[in-house]
Amino acid sequence: MMDAFEMLQELLAQGQFELILPEAFETAKLMDKLRLVYLMNDAVESFLVFHQVKITGSYQSDYEDELDASLQKDGDGYVLSVWQGECVVTLFFKQLELEVHLYEYSGIGHFWMKGDEDLRVLEYQIAILRDKYHYLGEEYCTEKERQLASLVDFPPLNACSYPAVPKQYRVGSEDLKEVAPEAIKLMEAFANESFYMQDCVDSHFIPRR
Repeated sequence: MMDAFEMLQELLAQGQFELILPEAFETAKLMDKLRLVYLMNDAVESFLVFHQVKITGSYQSDYEDELDASLQKDGDGYVLSVWQGECVVTLFFKQLELEVHLYEYSGIGHFWMKGDEDLRVLEYQIAILRDKYHYLGEEYCTEKERQLASLVDFPPLNACSYPAVPKQYRVGSEDLKEVAPEAIKLMEAFANESFYMQDCVDSHFIPRR
């Protein structure tokens, strides 16, 4: 699992920097905590939390273009400078930690289309599981969730599921050649289990002579 500073570097490399500023925010005023959005989906809300932090410069909450950043050690603390175009915001802080809130996602799904609801829910839940596993690590996933996350790399599932969403959101449905070995192994296990269950059902209903 990455530490909080590695997560920060990954976030900045992706051009993401969304601070949760308090309502009564004042520049250069010392705050106990300041949260930066890390991963947010229906399975998890997570933040990188700056402790004993002060902000100087100008933060653009609606900025969406590329950004540059610099992180340096400064005595017993750290200095993070983020350039949003011509504006720069600088955070002086003592410590950085990860804060995570996990949620029940089993009844959640999006992008409905008549006839594809069940399969799309399955694909969607696997996708948010994979994000949780990738960004937070196995510590925040059960053994079953870690297994199911591999099915993101099972293109036949995507090919069946993505017709339920507009074309621009279809990912991985055109190349069906690259399949993760662990995904194949898991699907084979599901198939064997399904075959066994069906065999039991068929045997149960064999007419008596």
